[in-house]
Amino acid sequence: LLRTSALARAIAYAVEQRCDVATLSMGGLPSQAWAEAVDAAYEAGLCLCAAAGNRFGPTPPLTMVYPARYARVIAVCGAMADDRPYADLEGMVMEGCFGPGSAMATAIAAYTPNIPWPRFGCETAVRLDGEGTSAATPQVAAAAALWFETYKRDLPRDWRRVEAVRHALFTAAAVKNSREHF
Repeated sequence: LLRTSALARAIAYAVEQRCDVATLSMGGLPSQAWAEAVDAAYEAGLCLCAAAGNRFGPTPPLTMVYPARYARVIAVCGAMADDRPYADLEGMVMEGCFGPGSAMATAIAAYTPNIPWPRFGCETAVRLDGEGTSAATPQVAAAAALWFETYKRDLPRDWRRVEAVRHALFTAAAVKNSREHF
């Protein structure tokens, strides 16, 4: 994003509307406006799920982008259909970002690229190779939204909601071998 104020305003709007979950399939460099918006969302009980980012081969970014990298956000990395990390692939192909290790404590993975993806300009066609962590992020956000729908009446409308859904997601997630990527 070229202007950080747009995302900060969008997050503030979601807080004002009392949204339970927001999915963010974008990212960039950190800013004070983003950090303050993320903090306000967390304090208000809005669960933010953000794509970890993508790259082509060895090109930047090599690690997760912001806002996924903020500790109060659930960062969403990618996994292949065979449960391998969506990383360290051969050639100049898109792969997901991960790391640094300190940021992986708040990261979870969902499947990409092997999911349906709308084909631009073709209203009735989809391709089965949706790419990027932007395809994984709505899956995690949907799981959080379903969990909230079941349990939100029992939760206060503050940061404890975010921590409760984070605990539910991370405890229920399958644990794979690659702690570096998942």
